[in-house]
Amino acid sequence: MKGILFAGDSFTWGEGLQYYSSLPNVNWKATQHYKEDYTPAHVEFIKSKRFARQVATHFETFEYCRDSNGGDNTQIFIFLDTLNTQWQLNYVPANTSPVRHRMFRMELEDFDYVVVQLTDMFRADIEFTYNGVTKKCNIHSRESVKTTEFDKYLDEMYGGDIKKFMHIFLDRFAKMVEEKFRYYESKGVKKCLIHTWQNELIPYIKNNSFLEDRFIEYNVNGNIFSSIWDLQSRKDRPVGMSISDDPYFTTIGKKVVNGHTSLAAHKIQAQSIINKIEEIEKQVIWQPQNTPRTKMR
Repeated sequence: MKGILFAGDSFTWGEGLQYYSSLPNVNWKATQHYKEDYTPAHVEFIKSKRFARQVATHFETFEYCRDSNGGDNTQIFIFLDTLNTQWQLNYVPANTSPVRHRMFRMELEDFDYVVVQLTDMFRADIEFTYNGVTKKCNIHSRESVKTTEFDKYLDEMYGGDIKKFMHIFLDRFAKMVEEKFRYYESKGVKKCLIHTWQNELIPYIKNNSFLEDRFIEYNVNGNIFSSIWDLQSRKDRPVGMSISDDPYFTTIGKKVVNGHTSLAAHKIQAQSIINKIEEIEKQVIWQPQNTPRTKMR
């Protein structure tokens, strides 16, 4: 199998997994982590434990993830769309020689699978046009809603009904994801897969046969969790799906304030992704040949 490309936010990056190490300089009091909180050893430990590595190890191949911790859905797709500049930007000096250029870039053809983990649908600024002017607004911010006149746009276009706006936004977003996936698959990727932190887009995924076929849910002893959010918050969730409520830290006398997925949750996610890929691989193996057999005379 060729490589597996992972694009997501801090849940894919592996935020907080350094707590499971015995490394020095772990910041146990941090409620939010920044670059200065991680030593190179912390980052390498995180890489060794996150679900991306577990999946790649199972298939005896390599994984490639966004270098940055966190991010929004716009940044996730920028990473995928500019894949061939990522290695050059982060690991080696720029090289403009056309002959040697491929040495400094990855391409979609290097990967059999792309696994996208979507984040908060409204973390990124939304773009809208009001009075002939295109603007960007973060609808989580009241100040941004006012200063960009998004509130006036919402009144005029949707009668002030944010739910109507969200429906159209999410429907368009799902169609955009389908278009992106079709493009990536046209470039040599066997299949693009999708899973999500929050729930807003799930109905739009399940109403789209193309995306539903590529949707990953988490199966825990027959219980299906459709999002990271559900895996961490539903009443019937397994114990310790968040770092903050993982009983492991009680056993070592540590209190951690971090809402990201625990090591146990990463294992569940990894197994769900593995199951999905194995299902696809079996379909490829058993797919009937399209070439008709020659009749014997």
